[in-house]
Amino acid sequence: MFVVTTNVPSSLTTVAGTMTTTATSSQRNLAMKATSMKTPDVLYPPAEIAVEERLESTNISTDSGTRQQSTLYYLISGGLAGMMEHISMFPLDTLKTRLQAEAYPITLRQCVVTTYKEGGISAFYRGVTAGACGSFPSHAAYFTLYELIKAKLQTQATTAAYGDDVDVAQPRKKWWDLSSYHLPLPVTAALAGAGATTGHDICQTPFDVVKQRLQMSPAGSTLFTTLRSIVAREGIGALYLSLPTTLIMNIPFASAYFATYETLKKFLHASEEELEQSFWKFAVSGGVSGAVAGVISNPFDVIKTRQQLGTLRTGPGLMKAFRAAFLAEGVNIFTRGVRARVLYYIPSAAVQMTSYEFVKWVLRSTSLYNPKAAPPVMT
Repeated sequence: MFVVTTNVPSSLTTVAGTMTTTATSSQRNLAMKATSMKTPDVLYPPAEIAVEERLESTNISTDSGTRQQSTLYYLISGGLAGMMEHISMFPLDTLKTRLQAEAYPITLRQCVVTTYKEGGISAFYRGVTAGACGSFPSHAAYFTLYELIKAKLQTQATTAAYGDDVDVAQPRKKWWDLSSYHLPLPVTAALAGAGATTGHDICQTPFDVVKQRLQMSPAGSTLFTTLRSIVAREGIGALYLSLPTTLIMNIPFASAYFATYETLKKFLHASEEELEQSFWKFAVSGGVSGAVAGVISNPFDVIKTRQQLGTLRTGPGLMKAFRAAFLAEGVNIFTRGVRARVLYYIPSAAVQMTSYEFVKWVLRSTSLYNPKAAPPVMT
């Protein structure tokens, strides 16, 4: 009987051990990969948390109950800003009215001399009481509606841009990028301004009619006597005769005004929190916006002035009024007073917007201001 003995070299034993160790390590790695496929909640938060973090990174509140400021906060700020602007700029407004009312063109210097001869400095302030009485409620409605409509439009844009399907890895886009949301900031501001001017004009038009009649009246006329005279001779409808023209004029004016203002304010990096450093930025943004909007809406302003003074009686219908004015004085009538209008609106808009921002800044220290209620701003 033969026994065969096989001696395995030690080197082969070492190779076999290494192969066994490698196989064991590979199995361990595969097991770890299979385990890692289970998504931990800590590393990958739920969709609700992702949406919340994305909205926080864009400074947009998800609490709809605290998104807007108190209405009284905007009412007081807008009303006081309107009064400051009207009273400080009233002499230029008087000159603008007189230039647009003249049947034959005169120079600004001639208008100043003629007005001064009629009553001195006080002649430039005839009708200031009517203007001040109308400016507070009209501008309170104006700025309040503007802020609320703008906040609503931005909220809708936020929902469209940051809805339920939020990709947290996608970088936040710039405010001017149309693909970021439905409405860019200038369009939002233009739409909000167009809506806000409706409330403003409904409040302001009757006071504006009385104010312009006083600006063209001799010394001694008062607000109440002029109002009674208008109603007695022309009826109460005369106070709102120019409302359609005023609305059609102020819609493009307010749209151009606020679109330009918000764009310049964003471009200059004006900050409501740092008013001292941004005061000149608000003034420049307001002044340029006023000039642009004033030129665009001047033809409508001429027709409105003639209707309010009773010198253009064509009845309702804007096209009738434009046609009658064109046939009477030619195309030059639509540029009447444009220089005075621009000279008026540059400082007027600068005073108005700086006053508005200043009053809001002052009210920040009162209970009217809610620091958690800032409306969403796409930046």
